[in-house]
Amino acid sequence: MINKKLGEKSLQYIKDAGADKAFYHLVKHEKVEINFNNTSIGLFRTTDHNEVTLKAIKDNKLSKISLTNLSDEEALRESAYTLIEMCEASEEDVNNDISELQAAECFSSGPEKADKDKIYMLIEKLLKECAEKYPAIKLNESFICFNKVQEHFMNSNGVDFRTQVNEYTISITYAAKEEEKSSSFNGIFLSVAELPENLLEFGGIRRSFEESIDQLNCKSINGKFTGNVIITPDCLIDLVTIYNNIYLSDSSLITKTSLLKDKLNKKVASDSLTISCSPTDEDISNKIFVTADGLKTENITYIENGVLKNYLLTLYGAKKTGLELRPTAEIIKVKPGEKSLDDIIKSTERGIILGRFSGGNPASNGDFSGVAKNSYYVENGEIKFPLIETMISGNLYDIFNSIEDISKEVINMGYAVLPWIKVFGVVVSGK
Repeated sequence: MINKKLGEKSLQYIKDAGADKAFYHLVKHEKVEINFNNTSIGLFRTTDHNEVTLKAIKDNKLSKISLTNLSDEEALRESAYTLIEMCEASEEDVNNDISELQAAECFSSGPEKADKDKIYMLIEKLLKECAEKYPAIKLNESFICFNKVQEHFMNSNGVDFRTQVNEYTISITYAAKEEEKSSSFNGIFLSVAELPENLLEFGGIRRSFEESIDQLNCKSINGKFTGNVIITPDCLIDLVTIYNNIYLSDSSLITKTSLLKDKLNKKVASDSLTISCSPTDEDISNKIFVTADGLKTENITYIENGVLKNYLLTLYGAKKTGLELRPTAEIIKVKPGEKSLDDIIKSTERGIILGRFSGGNPASNGDFSGVAKNSYYVENGEIKFPLIETMISGNLYDIFNSIEDISKEVINMGYAVLPWIKVFGVVVSGK
């Protein structure tokens, strides 16, 4: 249960200590977790973690502190005075602020309690089927857990939001191994409101296992070429996240290093690309109803048919830049296309299917270089072989402007819904 009095006391203590503005955020996380590996079901545990984050603003100076002992009222009171001391040592910034008054609301999603019997059944079935059909697959420490996360947001402007999001997370870490050969490690992480009937038939897990076995016999290509890259959903989520960070977020827009700093309502990507932040969409299990700033989230389309419609700013970032604030959370959905993945592959003269990208952070202009992991070589419309020792390089802005196809198939990860995307202009280098 959320104790509203704790929030009211916390805000009062901070105001009494001398703050101009105060913010309170409580998180109560209860988790039921069942671990397993290649041979058996292991640890079963139930854990809970409570944490309060307090913020104070005094003379436009901001401070923040976190507490885990919620029953110690004296510690809570002392923390309020500590916040004021921290404010005095902070830099003044008129853009430090708390969210404005909004109508109080309660939000909830997901099942009320864990179905532990079904979790056990799913794991036992997965282990049995793997042993029978995919003996080369070796499962490392993996788990299915049920998360119950309650949050309470309050501030001195009168904000009062309560949220409860219950969902299952499925995490599977694995590699293929036969005698002396082994594939690289890979992982599957999914969020669901309702458990599936069979893990192998869910979220591309069977396909991932079969690809890992294929990758026991990797080959390298000779030389280098500029060609197509078919980006898988698992890789696309990482690339979109990087794109958002270097082009659309607080840091790059405040420092004016973003290539898109003056591109609102202008074309920034291929016409076929539409991306939204959808934190409360029906098909998202890992819903986010309130931002970290204490603002009710919106579902927004930020790139529509290649046109930039919104930046992805926090309250501070919007005030600092003077740009419009659309409170949301990065639960990403990319609009699917009309062509099947098979047809996209058949139309590819030369390129790779990129399963995972391993490299450093791209430069501020979007230049990237790294290793293609869990990837395949494609030539004349056919998948030829899995790759090893293969580098790729290109520019993130450029490839988002060189999209040739988007698949009609998507993978719903629970925190993102993504298709396969085929781009051109990436340099692929072998031996």
